[in-house]
Amino acid sequence: MKREYAFLTLPEGYEPYRQVRLDQDKRAVTILTVIQVALAAAMIFIGVKICPLDAAFDMEGGRIAVGLAATLIGSFVYILGHEWVHGVFIRIFTGKPATFGWKAGMAYAGSEAYFGRFAYVVIALAPVVIWSGIFTVLLVDISRRWFWYLYMVQIFNVMGASGDFYVTFLTMRAPRETVISDNGVEMEFYCKPH
Repeated sequence: MKREYAFLTLPEGYEPYRQVRLDQDKRAVTILTVIQVALAAAMIFIGVKICPLDAAFDMEGGRIAVGLAATLIGSFVYILGHEWVHGVFIRIFTGKPATFGWKAGMAYAGSEAYFGRFAYVVIALAPVVIWSGIFTVLLVDISRRWFWYLYMVQIFNVMGASGDFYVTFLTMRAPRETVISDNGVEMEFYCKPH
């Protein structure tokens, strides 16, 4: 039997199970904020063990300004790259392009398709896995002076994936036959009633 990862229409007999709106749910926003702070603290702790923070300031002011500007620009470009990876995996599972946008201060990639749990978790976690690998390779070979400027983008990468971690957690706790629709800021979980 062929496993179906995505459906272009809601499968017959499925009913709404749960809705998550990251742009309106205060509880979800609080959870995401706690996750982000914890991830940032853990990554800073790890980063200090790898390279002392003062190494970032062991150069003249002009280079520090360049490093800070590169971090800000890199973080913005990363946001686009993160959503692009979501879009690539949406297309892999559906054969259709993702929709992209910006809402409530969040960039998003969405789709009108309904994803099985496996596909949805792959789509959710692909950006943090792929970009973490890329950043790790780059960080291994970077000068200590520039380490923190790039590592801040990596911290931003992991913090920015907090919503992806949250919906992955919810997806893994959902019934096995659940399908999920995600337009970018609103996730609808559907399953067959028993």
